[in-house]
Amino acid sequence: MPEFLYKLQLVRGDMLRTGPTESEQATVAEHFAYLQGLHAQGKIILVGRTMTTDENTMGLQYSARSRKMPPAGS
Repeated sequence: MPEFLYKLQLVRGDMLRTGPTESEQATVAEHFAYLQGLHAQGKIILVGRTMTTDENTMGLQYSARSRKMPPAGS
């Protein structure tokens, strides 16, 4: 079963301190909906971000292609 770990970093490092632009907010919402869909399909094991608010903030996504997971909220 292939597994993948993704590290995601903000393009604009101060976004968490100064707040997102409307465009950034829309992109984050779209990405979150996409991740929810992957979780519903059983393709995501873990998703989260660091709790820092500086340029070192990052998100992690751990995925497995053939792993089946229960639906969100179960």
